[in-house]
Amino acid sequence: MEQSKAETVKDQVQSIYSITQSEITNEDGTPISVADLQDLVYQEVAYLADLLNLVHRLVSAMNDANEELLTL
Repeated sequence: MEQSKAETVKDQVQSIYSITQSEITNEDGTPISVADLQDLVYQEVAYLADLLNLVHRLVSAMNDANEELLTL
């Protein structure tokens, strides 16, 4: 049931989508419970939020650097 971490926001969104489209099973082959599925989706969405926050911080830093260059 462990998911690999995506490299990009697009990869992460695709990962979340794939969770909703596939039957996820435990190690013994039994389907996971609804609560486990909710936890898995929550973890994936939380990771997506972290990725988006990182993108936002990078864009903000680039904008700040561009503004400094324009004032030189």
